[in-house]
Amino acid sequence: MLLICGGILLLAGCKENNAPINFPKPAPVGIVNLDTSYMLTGSALSSLTTDPHQVLIEEFTGQSCSNCPTGHDDLTTLDLSHSGLVNYVCLFPSGGGSLTQPPPGAADDFENPISKAIGVYVSGGVIGTLPTAFIDRVPDASDGIDVSRQNWDADATARLAITDSLNMALSSHYSGDTAYIIVTITYTQPVYSPQNLTLDLVEDSIVDYQSDSRGGPLKDTINLHYLFTNVFRDMITTNPQGDAILDTVSVKQRGLVYRHEYFYKLPAIAGGHPPINPAHCRVVGFVSIPGTGGKYEILQSAQAKLMGQ
Repeated sequence: MLLICGGILLLAGCKENNAPINFPKPAPVGIVNLDTSYMLTGSALSSLTTDPHQVLIEEFTGQSCSNCPTGHDDLTTLDLSHSGLVNYVCLFPSGGGSLTQPPPGAADDFENPISKAIGVYVSGGVIGTLPTAFIDRVPDASDGIDVSRQNWDADATARLAITDSLNMALSSHYSGDTAYIIVTITYTQPVYSPQNLTLDLVEDSIVDYQSDSRGGPLKDTINLHYLFTNVFRDMITTNPQGDAILDTVSVKQRGLVYRHEYFYKLPAIAGGHPPINPAHCRVVGFVSIPGTGGKYEILQSAQAKLMGQ
């Protein structure tokens, strides 16, 4: 908070000599973007420190996958063990076969073509037995980029120990049918690789049918009252790979602050399925390397309630 306040004060003080740099770009329908960047100076720069790393877990799962609830339990436990440092998104890829389709009688269908596009972008398509996950999009020593459930805890814990090169702050406010989302990225060390910004919309507190093998001998028992959390609903940014951050700036120097503002409207859910409830939604954001040198590593992530605190 002190950093953000300090940055705002410095921004006001720097207008005379260092006017903010604006990078306007076309906005898709329903979203208005505003980019601004500026440099910290003085005590705000000299006292700049790096926040703890927050790990991002992108879990590929399915409503008819009876093993997947155990994966959800594992992520919940991991989240509780590292409060405030774990952000995870449950992706239900479309075209994933019988495992990703909803059970008969389900009100919701969480399958999403963007979820599939994310898997194709990072790994060429998610393979193997569900559930599987990307852990900060860094390959596991034995599994590769598609990490199996038994390695999630160790890989995520290892990522929490790294030192980042940037801080990320995320806030959201909701009025009428529109969210006003602010992302602030502050570079604490020079960064030479390109970076992309991605914002995902996830929804919690959804009760529906889920194939569930927990607590019973029948592998494909349907849990009629399963509580879904962290369900991927939409990508707020433009592309599955994310939106480029200051792509005309080759080196992001220590003290560079990048601020991105979005005005975003919730998508309509087709097929007669229940609408998205904004009161149950969060924005999960992250900065990643866009495949440069074969790397897709996530440098930092953050989350905020869509309707604010």
